[in-house]
Amino acid sequence: MFHKYFTSLIPPKKSIESEPEPAKKKTACRRVVNKKVTISTDDNIIIDLDVALELGKSISLTKAAEEEAARQVHATHARIVTKSVPEPATIRSLSIAFSDTSQ
Repeated sequence: MFHKYFTSLIPPKKSIESEPEPAKKKTACRRVVNKKVTISTDDNIIIDLDVALELGKSISLTKAAEEEAARQVHATHARIVTKSVPEPATIRSLSIAFSDTSQ
């Protein structure tokens, strides 16, 4: 059999070659970072004075609400901590009376 391959009487088997896959395009991965943007009335970016005044009131109310919530959290925490401190246990002296029963 080898002799037939060697003398080209039987053509060699062609290996099944898979066609190369097209190169994948590398797409740029863009990460979007959300930044916290703060707008204040001092920025002077709002032309309408009424809108700027309303924004200032809204910001003041929001800050006041946040501060009040923080105060309540701190007060609650302090109350819980003071209640959870155990009082020192009083040591009770045990008096054991022995009576002589050998009479």
